[in-house]
Amino acid sequence: MGKVINLSEWRSQSKEKAKAKLGPIPGFLVWLHCPTCKTTEYTELRIPGGRVHNKCGTLIQEAEVAIDVRAEYTVSHRNLKILEAWQKQNMESSNASQKEVNEIVGRAKHLLDQLKAGEQEFQHRLRLIAGKKIEPYPEDWDPQEHGVDMRIVHPFGIYFSTARQPDQYFPREQ
Repeated sequence: MGKVINLSEWRSQSKEKAKAKLGPIPGFLVWLHCPTCKTTEYTELRIPGGRVHNKCGTLIQEAEVAIDVRAEYTVSHRNLKILEAWQKQNMESSNASQKEVNEIVGRAKHLLDQLKAGEQEFQHRLRLIAGKKIEPYPEDWDPQEHGVDMRIVHPFGIYFSTARQPDQYFPREQ
């Protein structure tokens, strides 16, 4: 017969296992910058020996950034919630009769759709990095408490960590 444990011990062990399951997932993003075309994008793929820009043939500058994949996913998940709330609010107010208001609402909806698509693509890339489904940290998780430097980067109130800010790695030229 197995070891008998009391209910409080079992709950304590279950909580510890859940915390371990929701621990950090180490990973990286690679920022790519073409100095000729002045384009910047990110990838989850490392390529030893560098890359050449398909468009112009220039050797691309790279910056590899270590990340906590679960933290980035959690922030992106929260950003999607913010954008969906904005979109819902926008749809409710889009019944206005004024042409100008409807035009502004239409542009805002298009921008929201683009931002949501960007967050969904970022989450897809994070799942590729992790190689598995990612559970976000709990709602009470605070990025600053865990060393994830955050900044609001858009009027809609979405957050990006420093890992998602390419200007940190390739300063804009004047």
